[in-house]
Order: sequence, then C-alpha cells, then structure tokens
Amino acid sequence: MSITIRKRHVHIALVAIILLSALAAAAYFASKTMRKQADYLTPEGLLKLPERQTVKYTEFPYEDNLNYTITGIVYESAGAEIHGLLLEPKKSGKVAGVVLLPGAGVDKSSELPVARAIASLGYAVLTIDQRGTGETGGSLPPLEEDYRNYAEGSIAYWHLPIIDALVAADVLSTRQSVDAGSVILVGESYGGRVAMIAGAIDARMKGVVAISSAGLHYRDVGDARKDRFVRSVDPDNYVSLISPRKFTMIHSVRDTVVQPQSAAATFDKAQSPKLFLMVNDTSCRHGYCDSMLRPLNFSLAATAGG
Repeated sequence: MSITIRKRHVHIALVAIILLSALAAAAYFASKTMRKQADYLTPEGLLKLPERQTVKYTEFPYEDNLNYTITGIVYESAGAEIHGLLLEPKKSGKVAGVVLLPGAGVDKSSELPVARAIASLGYAVLTIDQRGTGETGGSLPPLEEDYRNYAEGSIAYWHLPIIDALVAADVLSTRQSVDAGSVILVGESYGGRVAMIAGAIDARMKGVVAISSAGLHYRDVGDARKDRFVRSVDPDNYVSLISPRKFTMIHSVRDTVVQPQSAAATFDKAQSPKLFLMVNDTSCRHGYCDSMLRPLNFSLAATAGG
C-alpha cells in the first residue's frame, strides 16, 4: 500500500515538474515573441528588414521544354515550408530574376501562365503558393482578427508573407542562372501589396512592379496600437521608400476590384523613378491580362537595366 502511495506521489511530482517546465517554456517563448514584436516594427509602425538566415530549400524536376526548365521548389521561411515553381530560361549568361506573387487565393499553378509569359521574355521567375493557398496551406485571417493576435503579443500573420517574398528572392539569388543584383518583385492584387512592402524595406531588390493593386488608404482612428499595426501592412506607407529604385504600377481602366483611382492614390505617394501604365482592355477586369504583356515587358526591361 505504501508503495502504491509512493508511486502516486512520484507520479504527481513528475506531473508537477512537467507542468512547471511547460509553463516556464511557454513564458520564455511568449516573452521572446513579445521582444520580437517590439523589435520588428519601427516607432512609426513600419516593418524593419528581418534578419534572414542562410536560405534552405529542396528542388525537384517539374517540366523541361525548348525555352526554359521548370523546377519545383520548397523553401523554409518563418516557420513554414513555402512551395513554388521556378522557371529558368535556357540561355547563356546570367539573367535578371523575378519573384512573382499571386493574388489572394491564387495558387502557383494558376499563376503559371503569367510566369511562363515572363520567362518567355528572358527572365528567371519564381512564383509561389502564398500562405493560405495551394501546397503551402494555412490561412490568412481577416485583418481585424490578426490585429487581435498582434495585440496579444504574437507576430502578426499578415507580416509573414512579406518575409516569404524576401526569402523567395534569396532563393533566386542562389541560382547560377540569376544575377543576384537584379531581382525584381512583381505582384498581382494582394501580391502587389506584399511586393510593395517587401521591396521598400529591402534595398537589395532591384525594383517593384505592382499589377492591379493599391494600398489600403488607412486613416488613423485614434487607437495608437491599432493604428501602428494597420500602418505596418498598408503599402501607402512604404512606396516612397522604394526610391531610388524603379517602381511601376500596371492597371486596367476597367478594373472593377481595385479602382484605377485607388491605384493612382498609392502611386502619388511614391517617389521617382516611377511609372503608371494603364491598359484600356474591356475584357480586363482585374489582375494580369494578356494585354499587359507589352507594358510588363517594358517595365521589367527598364528596371533590370538599371
């Protein structure tokens, strides 16, 4: 009987030790997260350039044709595995690289036609499943919900795709076919917002092209913490920082999702050199359209050329 009691006491003690260890670990990681949160935004509420480790990724054959190869890529970024497709032209010498960021809910396979169009122009292109889509998985919470995460001390989910975009640029920079000094961020719609912020905070990016995109046009509501958080995900607060690198916006006059005047309002906040290219295509309602290939070619050539 006494043995049973001792075992029970030992069991209780072990449980207590485990619980205390778990609580201590939780407190440690929570405090570490809080320190990270305090460190990765400026006092004005802008993202700082994150410290990035040596890029780690795996690759596998996907397609091989006369003009380019397509390689499946899975890279590590901020606690997640990001899945992408890398298109590399079959040409001698190094080429400029393009990180292609799809719109919300659009996976890399659906974005592949745009990536093919860019690769046909002679660029290496890496397009990805952003968080919440495709093989990368997860979900993008509504902004209000993500603010609550932030207010509770967690790193906001909306900040992570920006890190993912920059790590994608790191992946491109490791490729023998790519000129590491000529990586351009291109994004459609939501992807354009990510591209604008990522390109603004990392001066190593050669430039930014935003297609069918705009900022949030957020106005402070008098809640200092909430205002700081929303400013941190609003491209309107970043586009001026892209200069002196090139910034281009490509938009359809018929866009019914992001109104042209909304894009123009964001463009007005950018500094030179900048370019706003409008496409008058009655069938182009939102996102990339074939009629945008010519202005996209022009903007990429101008950006890659310096």
